[in-house]
Amino acid sequence: MTASPFTMPSTVGAPRLVAYDRRGYGASASLHSAADHVADLKQAVDTLGVGRVFLVGNSAGAGIACQFALHWPDDVAGLLLLAPAVPGAPAPEMAAFPPAQRQLIQRALETREAETGASAEVRLWLDGAAANGGRVGGSIRRAAYDLILDNRRQGGIEDANDPPADTWERLDEITAAVRIVAGGMDLDFITHNATTMASRIVGARSETWPDAAHLLPLEHPARVASAIRALIAAAHPDP
Repeated sequence: MTASPFTMPSTVGAPRLVAYDRRGYGASASLHSAADHVADLKQAVDTLGVGRVFLVGNSAGAGIACQFALHWPDDVAGLLLLAPAVPGAPAPEMAAFPPAQRQLIQRALETREAETGASAEVRLWLDGAAANGGRVGGSIRRAAYDLILDNRRQGGIEDANDPPADTWERLDEITAAVRIVAGGMDLDFITHNATTMASRIVGARSETWPDAAHLLPLEHPARVASAIRALIAAAHPDP
């Protein structure tokens, strides 16, 4: 695994943040063989040797964070789950989506040519299914495109040994402090599932950012940083 920077506005007493490239992303090994993402995360946490940690996961990364918390609850102080995609969560059949959204999803998931497929995924995940194309531009759009294109060139993540499908059914076993954020311009079922997760995890808080889609850390890094601080403060209130 290799590390990638996460930019958080600098303040006195800011928490130490560590980000790593999940397999199939950045400079980490590609997925020509099965990879256990949860075990990778455990190795990263153990290597840091910092005790209990707060985990921040976006999309599938939120599912990995949940599974980690189920396996090693004593290692986790809190979870920030951004537009969570949790294994076993309910998802509608393709025919149930409105035609325009269905076309967006099919173009993003079924296009095999790397550059065209990456552009389609940026349209779906960054702009959002409920927004017009090109809603987000500039350096943020380029960063999203480069990230997705790199992953596609490595073969994608479909063959990964993802967290078991019982994750969704075991959400009520999570004991860490949990904060869940969804994007109001994301696919409706993802936003709905985020709300359902909050009702199933004891003490969890959820909110929806109406001006965001699926890639929350790219689109709103400062707001995500504030959410991290709020989660830490809630888990460790001042005496």
